[in-house]
Amino acid sequence: MPVKQYTEYEKETNGDWTEQNPKTNASMVAGLELESFSVTKAVSSDTLVYDAFMIKPLGVCVINFDLRAINAKPAQEHNHYFTVPEKYRPSLQVFNAGVGGIYGWIQLRIDPDGKVYGWGREGATTPRGTLIYRV
Repeated sequence: MPVKQYTEYEKETNGDWTEQNPKTNASMVAGLELESFSVTKAVSSDTLVYDAFMIKPLGVCVINFDLRAINAKPAQEHNHYFTVPEKYRPSLQVFNAGVGGIYGWIQLRIDPDGKVYGWGREGATTPRGTLIYRV
């Protein structure tokens, strides 16, 4: 894929602009595009803030989320947070690390059926995390 580059400049004290090293970001690589998608929260009273997208044509999905639970999620249980639409589900279980608010680290898991779970030794009040996986 051809790469488009842009150049950063630094303003000098005399008002001139000096060209810096060319930089490249993913949105400038020809053929790549981001496709946003929605997820469905498991508990209607919870507040779910998220950004979910797939990098096409690579088939890589990224979900960054912040779940504000009305009640703390129980400790040492796999708590269902939300579900991902069929088109954006992994073929195998995927595990990532997340944070459970004041309770520390949690394990995040997305199953092939699209359900996203969190497990923490101490529970979770505001589970947050980022899932990155291939479909």
